[in-house]
Amino acid sequence: MGIDKERLIVFTDAIIAIASTIMVLELVNPHVPTLQGLAQQWPVFLAYLNSFAMIYLAWYKHDNLFHKFKKVSMRIFYLNGVWIFFLTMVPFATGWIGEFPFSPLPECSYAVILFLWTLSFEVLDMQIIKENPGLKRDYYHEPKIRMFNYVCFIIAMIVAFIEPIMCLTIIFVISIINVIAISKKHNE
Repeated sequence: MGIDKERLIVFTDAIIAIASTIMVLELVNPHVPTLQGLAQQWPVFLAYLNSFAMIYLAWYKHDNLFHKFKKVSMRIFYLNGVWIFFLTMVPFATGWIGEFPFSPLPECSYAVILFLWTLSFEVLDMQIIKENPGLKRDYYHEPKIRMFNYVCFIIAMIVAFIEPIMCLTIIFVISIINVIAISKKHNE
């Protein structure tokens, strides 16, 4: 008897929804009711936007991947758990950036968590492909796209110690490029 795939999908979807909700609860209202007060919080909003985009895209990729095969092995179950673990760290890192937007360690930690989360999805995807030899990798799992993401995350980690806010900017560019890539291929 294996793991019920539909239950695992529902559980994962619930975790994704909770992580997204926790992030929005971390947003702090400006201390003054002015546009300037709102504008001062731009790093917090950028971190939230990055995180939300990454989580939303990850949900799309996960949903697409899990509807391609039938049986969930224990190995897939555990790898999905590792992926969920890193996903649940995203709100923590987002909140930390919100509190210390110009500090190297929160910025670097954010990049490390996103890197490990992305890498864990790659390992999950590879395991699913291995256990289901007839499956074809999705276009966004092509090695050149994955390598681009990994290299950018590593650059963001390094840059965090030189110019912290640039780390967030690099991750924002990764998010935009991934949104465009998925949208383009989905519409073809």
